[in-house]
Amino acid sequence: MSNNKRTINSSLFEKISMQAEEAELLGLEKIARSLSAQLEKFSDKIRKDDEFYSYAKDELKEDVEGCLWDAAMRVADFYNVAPGEQKIQELIDEMSEWFINAMESTLNISDGVGAYEPTLPGEEKKVVVLEVSEE
Repeated sequence: MSNNKRTINSSLFEKISMQAEEAELLGLEKIARSLSAQLEKFSDKIRKDDEFYSYAKDELKEDVEGCLWDAAMRVADFYNVAPGEQKIQELIDEMSEWFINAMESTLNISDGVGAYEPTLPGEEKKVVVLEVSEE
């Protein structure tokens, strides 16, 4: 299930902080509230940008499924029914796959490879650095 020890890097935390401020200034209250809640949730779970971090696609899927199980429990409690059926797991599997794909599309992720995925044997990650010189 969801790993409560997941962290975000300091650059992402700063970007989200600026987005929350911008949303508040623009009167986008629901977005501002949601982003602020995430900032609060991760305020003590920030890692340095250059700190080693490994996070594979199967771990992402497991974390998303954990969040969906949390949501399923909220719905089950609301209706006072037990959600422990195979149909619920199938729905969660389907929804997690859909959600990850929708987020990749929304965020313009074309290759589906995460920034922190461990390398395979014989594989190396290359970072392309572009330098611009003015002549």
